[in-house]
Amino acid sequence: LGGNWPYYNNLAHPDEMLTARLHSSCHTRSLIHQDLKFLSQGLEGRSSNPVSVLMDCLTHPGADAGLDMPQLLKWRPHADKAIDHIVLGKGPPGGAWQAMDGNVLTISLNSWMELPGLEFRRWEARNGNPVSSTRRVPVASVAAYYRDYVKLMRLSKYFRSGVIVTAVRPIGGLAPQSGEKIDSEAETASCHCSARWAVEGYDTVTNEPFLYVCRSVVLATGSTDQHNFLNVLGEHSHPSWLFHDLADFEKAMVDLVKENPGIKEGYRTVDPVCIVGAGLSAADAVLSSRFHSLPLIHIFRRAEVSPERTLPENMYPEYHKVHQM
Repeated sequence: LGGNWPYYNNLAHPDEMLTARLHSSCHTRSLIHQDLKFLSQGLEGRSSNPVSVLMDCLTHPGADAGLDMPQLLKWRPHADKAIDHIVLGKGPPGGAWQAMDGNVLTISLNSWMELPGLEFRRWEARNGNPVSSTRRVPVASVAAYYRDYVKLMRLSKYFRSGVIVTAVRPIGGLAPQSGEKIDSEAETASCHCSARWAVEGYDTVTNEPFLYVCRSVVLATGSTDQHNFLNVLGEHSHPSWLFHDLADFEKAMVDLVKENPGIKEGYRTVDPVCIVGAGLSAADAVLSSRFHSLPLIHIFRRAEVSPERTLPENMYPEYHKVHQM
């Protein structure tokens, strides 16, 4: 959207057929003007969208096989191709990464967290940080990388942080506080974009409302604020000891440890902690409980849950420890 277009840089991909297709295309034309259906033929990945799989292959070639290869894209600025847009967010650029525990290691490797045009290791060197290998890095590093990315790539003018969106409605169907509907023709003329949507919200610092009218809206809100629930009796009746958020659970554990410093036979003299689930958040909760020497009951649905397929043991030893328990 900012006018930076991707071009193939002539490097080889581990998939020889993809390399052949790339070489048969016109290198002077951006991928935006290439036959993406042809280029993405036969590619497999973690998305059902073939274009997404193609971009993954070009940005992180051989990543799923554990290879550390340079990306096959170079990005060229085309100021005349930039599309006017605005990115609205509750916090600074980086979204949920800014709210996570900064000491936790990422699940993905550092290179997988990269955004176009700025290698993670080059960013580390630029900031005087120790350059990491192709391994996992602290969440705090990723959060800082995303904040800096917006500045270094000169995208700050497109970002507006510290706002809450309260409504997204089609033009003509929005009724402001005055009770009058938005005049579709007037709004379209004011923004020169054939506006079809109105986005309402307010600034969290000044509490001043805002209204944007636009032709398209992308809702990239994620799901980190939506916790999983069992929907069982009493689940919402005991907020002091039943948690759905890992951060809240860890805070409660710290308080529990302070109140119960005694340890007998390797465990604190308290009732067991019960953790329900077999995902990575459940594994993190198990690891935290064991770190604090809390007796533990772990409940999960399937008889055997192994992380081997998606989390190799040499890279994720802590999660394999949970499985070994």
